Amino acid sequence: MSEATARRINCKIEPTKRVLKGADGKRLETVGESKIELISKRGQRIISRISVMKGNNSNLLGKPEIINLGLVKTIQRVTRIEDEMAKKYPNLFEKLGTLPDVFRINLREDSTPVCLQVPWRLPISLKEATKQEIARMEKLGVMKKIEKPKKWCSGVVVAPKSKGKVRICVDLMQLNKSVLRENFPLPTL
Repeated sequence: MSEATARRINCKIEPTKRVLKGADGKRLETVGESKIELISKRGQRIISRISVMKGNNSNLLGKPEIINLGLVKTIQRVTRIEDEMAKKYPNLFEKLGTLPDVFRINLREDSTPVCLQVPWRLPISLKEATKQEIARMEKLGVMKKIEKPKKWCSGVVVAPKSKGKVRICVDLMQLNKSVLRENFPLPTL
């Protein structure tokens, strides 16, 4: 709490050895601390040790106080519930694959092809796993090898997964800037 608030509510400020740091990692200047009762709008009451900050004009609650006052609820567990689409089309959620038809991405007329000038470097530790994942994706028909130069070329990022596997991601940010917005959005689940 701010020093001004502490004086306004006339709380006893005691010396403290507690060291507080801000988001930037710098030490915050404290006047001391005070033991006060906090009451939520719902009537929940707790006794808490509050740090009194020098020169601070705002009052902030810490995570323990927020939880103990019942101001927020935390999620302890998340479970996946089979949704309607997964039940209706179970084969689409089984494994990685391709759609049966060719999908065309419409670009703005004023778009200019973007080609990555310098490829992103791949860590040596991920090289073998990346080769295996590319081979697997080629075998599934998800990607194919291109031998000739293309107008559009996006960078690839390889993210490590558990058990030594990798996820291959493509940075399509530049392409997305040139894509025409579809007139028929997909239905929400």
